[in-house]
Amino acid sequence: GCTGPITGRRLAHEDVPPEQRDEKKLFGDYGSLRDFSIKIDLSFSLGLVDRETYTRLTTVRKIRNIFAHAKDFVDFDTPDIQTLLSRFPHEASNSAEDAFMSLATAIESAVTTAAGLPHRGIIDKCKIVV
Repeated sequence: GCTGPITGRRLAHEDVPPEQRDEKKLFGDYGSLRDFSIKIDLSFSLGLVDRETYTRLTTVRKIRNIFAHAKDFVDFDTPDIQTLLSRFPHEASNSAEDAFMSLATAIESAVTTAAGLPHRGIIDKCKIVV
């Protein structure tokens, strides 16, 4: 899980005058917080997510990068992806895709809880589409 009911919007905007709120400078194409890895590291450093969620997020990022930067065909049975997923034996299931979705569901739950938001089951809805 995560710690504390704080959201990125609250963190970025609480007590900040409107003229100082420029999300593009932080999150835009050239912003300081544009990369997923930076956002993951920052959320852990600020105590917004615990170590387990941090590890899950980092694993999802690495899997995403394998898919995004592959020169050849890759799927969830690709050895590098299998190795990453094998680090979560408690997430193990019938298939690598299910293991990945289990990781994503755990992340969604932890992040929505930390943000003080209701769990909406977005990942579960994605399972139907996939």
